[in-house]
Amino acid sequence: MTFCVVSKRFRKNYIHRFTATRSLFWWSPWSPVRRACVYLSTNQYFDYFVMATILLNCVFLAMSETIEEAE
Repeated sequence: MTFCVVSKRFRKNYIHRFTATRSLFWWSPWSPVRRACVYLSTNQYFDYFVMATILLNCVFLAMSETIEEAE
């Protein structure tokens, strides 16, 4: 059993498929915790946040001098 979520990312519609079975044998597909996770994972701004985090990590890895405050 699956359920689909349609989201708009980068001016295009995307269809995401999720399983409708219990997650971790605990949360049903329509529980508030699971609905929040599905909303977060299908959100366009979450993609931007992940990409910015990856790019910032690449910048810190490319630096020749380490920054002690960043640790």
